[in-house]
Amino acid sequence: MRKFLADVHMHADFDPERGTWHGERPEKIAERIVHGTELDLCALTEHNKVSDQYFNVRDEIDRQSEIYFHRHGIRRDVWMMLGFELAVLFAERRYHIGFVFDEEFFRGSLPDVSATRINVEELEDYRVDFPGVVILNHPTWKDSTPREREITREFMGSGYVEGVEILNGSAVMYQNGRSKVTGETANLFVDVRRRQEAAKRAAHHRDQPVRQPIAPIGSSDAHKAAIIGSAATEYYGNSKTDFFDAVRRGTTRVVPIEQNVVLPHLIEVQRSIQYLSKYLSIPKFAHKDDRARRHKRRRHHFDRGSDEAEGS
Repeated sequence: MRKFLADVHMHADFDPERGTWHGERPEKIAERIVHGTELDLCALTEHNKVSDQYFNVRDEIDRQSEIYFHRHGIRRDVWMMLGFELAVLFAERRYHIGFVFDEEFFRGSLPDVSATRINVEELEDYRVDFPGVVILNHPTWKDSTPREREITREFMGSGYVEGVEILNGSAVMYQNGRSKVTGETANLFVDVRRRQEAAKRAAHHRDQPVRQPIAPIGSSDAHKAAIIGSAATEYYGNSKTDFFDAVRRGTTRVVPIEQNVVLPHLIEVQRSIQYLSKYLSIPKFAHKDDRARRHKRRRHHFDRGSDEAEGS
C-alpha cells in the first residue's frame, strides 16, 4: 500500500449565456495540477451540473503530463474523476454536497444532473443508478444559530454523507486562516465522529451491524488555479481509486498544503480540539530562518573540523 493525495472539490463552471466563468479554465486547471501539485486524484465539481468541461480538463491533464515527462523523465499520472456540487435540503436547511462518481464517463455518456435543489431522500434514490460518495462541503460557510448548528450536526451523523469537508482551502486562504468554515466545522465533526466511534465499538461487542464513521475531507474548493491543492485528502491504498473505499471506511486524513496560512490556523484549531489531531497529517516544514540557522551550524562544524585536521 502507498499514500495518495486527492483534491475532489474544484470548479470550471462556464455560463454560455453570459460568457463568464465561475471557476477556472481547463488548461489552467490541468497545468496547475500536473506541474504545481503532487495530487494523485482530482474531481471536477461544477455547480448543479456536469458538462464536457470534465473531458476538457482530463484531455489537458494528459497533454500536460506528456510535457512533464519530456521535462523531467517522470510519468505524472493523475486520475481525474467526475463530480458535481449540488444544493440539497436537509430539515429545510440548504447545504452544498459534493458528489463524486465511482466510475469514469466518456463523451456523450454523461449522467443526468437536472435537479438543482433536492432533498437528501431523492439523493439516495439517485445513488442507486449512479454510485458515488457524498461529501458535505463547507457546512458552516453561512452564519448559523445554535439550532441550525444542531441540524448540521444531525446531517453529519445521518448516514446520508460519507465525508465532511473539515478543511476548505479557499476559505482559509481568502480569509487569512480566520475562518469559522474550518473551526466551527471541525468542532461539529469531532463531536459527531466521537459518537460514531463509540457506537461502532458498542455494536462490535454486540455482534451488530457496524456503520462506518464519517471521513474527514480536505479540498481546495478552487475557483482559481493557484488555489488547487491548497488542502487535500490523504489516503492509503493499492491504487488511486481506493479513495472511495477510504472515504466509506472513514480512514482518510486531512493535509494542509499551503503552510504559511493554513497550518497556523489548523494548529490553533488542533490545540482547542486535541481529538482533531488524529485526523490531520501535518508535515513538519521548517521555517526558512530555522533552515538558515541549521545550515550555519553545519558550516561552522565543517570549518572547525577542517581546522583541526590541518593542525594535526
